[in-house]
Amino acid sequence: MSVTAVVVNYNTWSLVQRLVLDVVQDPTVGRVVVVDNSPEVTGSSRNELPEGVLYRSNAHNVGFAAAVNQGVDWATTRYVALINPDVRPDPHCFRRLYETAVQYEAALVGPRFYWDEARTFRLPPATGGCRWWNAAVSWARSHELDARTLQWYWTARHDQFWAQQNPFAEIFLSGALMLIDRQALALPDGKILDERFFLYYEDTDLCARALLAGLPIVCDPRAEAVHYWNQSPASEERKGRLMSASHESFLQKFYGPAFGQERVEKAVAPGFVDARLLPVDLGTLSGPPTFPVPPHAMGDGLSLEFALSSLFIPFAQATVTVPKAMFPRDVWKRLAPRTYYCRLRGRTVGTVGLWKWTKADTARRT
Repeated sequence: MSVTAVVVNYNTWSLVQRLVLDVVQDPTVGRVVVVDNSPEVTGSSRNELPEGVLYRSNAHNVGFAAAVNQGVDWATTRYVALINPDVRPDPHCFRRLYETAVQYEAALVGPRFYWDEARTFRLPPATGGCRWWNAAVSWARSHELDARTLQWYWTARHDQFWAQQNPFAEIFLSGALMLIDRQALALPDGKILDERFFLYYEDTDLCARALLAGLPIVCDPRAEAVHYWNQSPASEERKGRLMSASHESFLQKFYGPAFGQERVEKAVAPGFVDARLLPVDLGTLSGPPTFPVPPHAMGDGLSLEFALSSLFIPFAQATVTVPKAMFPRDVWKRLAPRTYYCRLRGRTVGTVGLWKWTKADTARRT
């Protein structure tokens, strides 16, 4: 029993309960700690968790990073796994992460994520949030040449990330599930996460600290998990505000006060639109769309790619082998109402179809 698992709840109690039932059965996990940031909202309690699970309830939402640090205080192992309530690890995921951490003396180890139980959609590698990346995205939103160059780079990175079969070095990992060597990464006050990040960018900060300290960061493709993604009930507007605030804190921490909100605002400015391949607007939909596949594109390593913006940086990706590509219904049910983009892309012929749609407000997530 080599790992302590820490789970933070904020209005996702049903997801927490299902996750914990799986994690407590994993022989690599010696202790499970649940820190509850919203007991007054969800009506959650220790009695609803399996025997042996440690439960801490906060009177108010202290933030994700602070809650994680509270959970780590109860850890009895060198290695701690942070895991979001909307993640479902494979049966051998924790063992593989732990063995990889020990073998490579890695400070951080993460799995690869799928979006759905059927393993249809492959989720992207983490982007990080450094100044060069912000500048690249900003230029791509204004200039066609930069847009095409960055899209080519990101597509190559995504495909390389998913082509690996053995553990490989990374620079940023997703905090949805991450194994941490707390001896290597503890802050001077003994905490693992920097509590200036109320929500978002605490994982990026953790990776940046490991990177600057010269500590190995590893992704193990043999460790897999499903990440339902974006299942917090908070509004998209509030999530956006929190993400912008944490991004500003990240930039100020590593680059100084001059590189704060101004850089964040530029990074989310309106984007470049390629008039030669405008997306087909499917309008407002109450059910998942299907996408026709051009015959000449079949057999060209065709992928259906899903994104939140027309830049497709980053994107989720599914292999297409049939004449009509269908967006999975279980993934659709979990999407929040907003505008989305999909494209069909061949390995050689490039983009052969591009669409956008808005999920109807009445089609609530379940």
